[in-house]
Amino acid sequence: MKTQFRTLALATSIAVAISGCGSDDKTEIPEVVVVNSAPVISSTPLLTVTANDTYNYMVTATDVDSADVLTMSAKTLPAWLMFDASTGMLSGTPAVENVGSSQVTLVVSDGAIDTIQTFTLVVTAPANNLPVVTSIAMTTATVGTVYTYTLIATDADSDTLTMSASALPDWLMFDPSSGVLSGTPAAADVGSSEITLTVDDGSDAVTQTFTIAVESAPRVPKLVVYEDAANPLWPAWDCCGGTTPAVIADGDADYGNVTQFTIVGDTVVGFNARDAADSVAFTTPAGTMLEFDLKVNTMPTAGDTNWMLKLEGGGAFAEVNLNTSEEGLAPVLDTWMHYTFDVSGLGLAEVNLIMMFPAWGTGDGAVFSIDNVEFYNDAATTPDPDPEPTPSSALTIFADQLDSNWSQWGDNGASAELVTDGDAAYGAAVEFGTAGQTVAGFSNREDLGGTGVTFDASSYAATGTLEFDLKMTAEPATTIWKLKVEGTEAVELDLPTVPVLDTWIHYSFNLSTLGDLSALNNVMVFPNWADNAGAVYRIDNLKLLTTGNVSSNSGGDAIINVATGIDFEGDESQQASWVAFENGDPSPALAFVNNPSAVGNTSTTVAKLNLAASDGGKWGGAKVISVTPFALNASNAIVKIWVYKDKISPVAVKFEKLSGAAHPPRMVANTLINQWEELTIDFTDDIGLPENDAIEVIAIFPDNMDGRTVDTPVYFDNITFGN
Repeated sequence: MKTQFRTLALATSIAVAISGCGSDDKTEIPEVVVVNSAPVISSTPLLTVTANDTYNYMVTATDVDSADVLTMSAKTLPAWLMFDASTGMLSGTPAVENVGSSQVTLVVSDGAIDTIQTFTLVVTAPANNLPVVTSIAMTTATVGTVYTYTLIATDADSDTLTMSASALPDWLMFDPSSGVLSGTPAAADVGSSEITLTVDDGSDAVTQTFTIAVESAPRVPKLVVYEDAANPLWPAWDCCGGTTPAVIADGDADYGNVTQFTIVGDTVVGFNARDAADSVAFTTPAGTMLEFDLKVNTMPTAGDTNWMLKLEGGGAFAEVNLNTSEEGLAPVLDTWMHYTFDVSGLGLAEVNLIMMFPAWGTGDGAVFSIDNVEFYNDAATTPDPDPEPTPSSALTIFADQLDSNWSQWGDNGASAELVTDGDAAYGAAVEFGTAGQTVAGFSNREDLGGTGVTFDASSYAATGTLEFDLKMTAEPATTIWKLKVEGTEAVELDLPTVPVLDTWIHYSFNLSTLGDLSALNNVMVFPNWADNAGAVYRIDNLKLLTTGNVSSNSGGDAIINVATGIDFEGDESQQASWVAFENGDPSPALAFVNNPSAVGNTSTTVAKLNLAASDGGKWGGAKVISVTPFALNASNAIVKIWVYKDKISPVAVKFEKLSGAAHPPRMVANTLINQWEELTIDFTDDIGLPENDAIEVIAIFPDNMDGRTVDTPVYFDNITFGN
C-alpha cells in the first residue's frame, strides 16, 4: 500500500513599502508564506476476500486544515467492486470467476492536494463442498429378477457432478448419465459382491461402497398336493381302514392346518388324485423332487416299525423306506420331520397316488400328521405366476381391425384413418385429426358409414366397462378431453386423465355411468369441441366388457392417503371407494362390521369380505380406487395389515394405476387362525419399477389360493405403509 501527496502549494509574498514624506529611510515588511497540509488516510484496507463472500472497506481520512473539504474517489477498481464516494465505502462480492489479484487505487483530495492509497486485493477460492450421496443402495438381489438402484447425489456448490462405477460383476451395468445400476443375476452369480460408486464434482470425489448379496430365487413348487388346505385334485385318502382323514390345526404355528391320518387295521393312507373329479396324474421329468413334512402323534400299538413312502402312476409303483430320504431319518414321536426324495430316480414317469404309512400290517393305532406335500423341479423353468382372469369382451369395436358393423368417422373436417403405430404392442390403430369444433369416433349408424345394426349392452350395464387405449401425437390448445356415447340417449364424460404426448394411456368407464345402452350406435373420443384444432390422436382396443366395473360398493368417494393409513374407524374417508371383485356374480360388497375379537386388535370397526366358494377364486378381493396418487419409495414400501381368518393361506397386496397398469402382487401367509395377526409385506424390491411412480389403487386378496370349497368370511384392518 502506498500513500502519496501531490502539491499545488501557493506561496504568497506580500511586500509593503512605506515611504516617509520627505525622508529617504525605508522600512522592510517580512514575507509571509501559507502552507496547505495534505489529507491523511488513516484506514487500513483488507487485502484478501474469499469468492462468494462480501468485501467491505471503509476509507477514513483527516486533514489538519480544518477548513478543507475532503472528497473521495476510486481511480482503479475490479469490475466486482463499487466505491461510494459519499460514505467512503468500498464493497462488493466476488464470484469464483474473480479469483486472483486486482489493483485498487483510491484518492482523497482537499481540493489542492491528492492523497492516493494503492493496494493489491487478492480474491481466494472458496473451500469446496463435497458432493453428498442421498440415495440408499439396494443390497439384495434375486436370481432371475431385475435389480435396479439409482444413485442420487447433491452438491451445495451446484457443481456439475460426474458418476462412475468400478469393478462391477459381469451381471451389473452402470449408466453414468442416469446413475442407474441395473442387471439380472443368474444362478452362477449367487454370493456377495462389493460395489463402489463414485460421484465427482471436478475438485473432489465421494464414494458409496456397499455389498450386494445375490440370493437364489425362491423355490416354486411344480405341484402343491397339500399345504394348509385340502386340495380337491389330490384328496386325502384311506385305502382300507374306513377312516376319513381330517384337516386340523397343528399346535405348531409354523405348520398351521395339517392333514391327520389314523391307521385302523391293515391299511395305507395318503393323497389320491384318482379320487378327484378331474383326475390328472403328475408327470415326473428328470430332476423332480417330492418333499413333505411328517409328525407322528401316536406310535403304532405294536411299537417300532418301518415307515414307508409308496408312489403309483402309469401302471407302475415304487416303495421306499422313509429313512432312505436325503435326510436319512426315521420318524420321531411328536417331532416334525422333513423328507426329500428324488422321484425321477424311482422309475416313474407320472404319479397319481402318494402314500406315507407304517409298514403294512404293523401300523394299527398310529396317528400322524402331514403338511407341505410338494413336487419341485429346480432344473426346470420356474412357471410364471397364474395370470389374473381378464373380463370377457362382449363387443370389440376396434382392435387391429374394425367390427364389421362399425366404421371410424369424423365431422366438419376431422380426419379418421387406419395407421400402424410404431409400438408393436399396439400395431394397427385408428388415427383421428380434429380441425376445430369437430368430433370423431366410431359408429354403426348408416349415415356415418356403419351398417345400422345397433348394439344392446343393457344386460351387463351394472357390471361392465367400456375401455380403450389412446395416444396423442399432436396437442390441441385444450387439456379437456371427452368421451361421448350415443344411442337411446347421449352421455358425455371427461377423460379422467389428460392424454400425454406420444404416450399410450388406458381408459376405463363403467357402463353404469353411460346411460341407456340398449341401442348403442356411436362412441366418440375427442378434445373439447370449442378449442380442439390441431389435435392428432390414435385409438386402439375399443371394447365393451361384461365385467370390470370399478364403481364403489362400500362407501363414498373421499380420498385415502397412505401417509395416514386405513383403519375403518367410522371415518367415511376410510370407508371410501372400496370395490369387491372376482367374488361371485355379483360380488358381495365389502362390509364394515364390529370387530369379531379384541385380542391383538382393539379396533371397534373392521372390514369384512365374504369370499364365495370357488374352484379358482384366488383373485377374489377388494380394492380402494380413491387413493391420493403416490410413488413407491423407502418411506412407504413396508405394508402391514391385520387379518382374521379361519384358514392358513396367502394374503396378497397389489398396487395399481386406475388404467389397470400394475406389477404382480406380493404376499405372505397368515400363521394363526380365528385370531388377529399382523402381517408384513415388503415391496422394497419394487421401488423404481415402472407403474409404481403414481399408484392410485390398492388391492387386497385376503385368501390368495385356489380351491375354496366353502364360503369364507375374512376380516382385515389397520393397513399401514411405512419403512
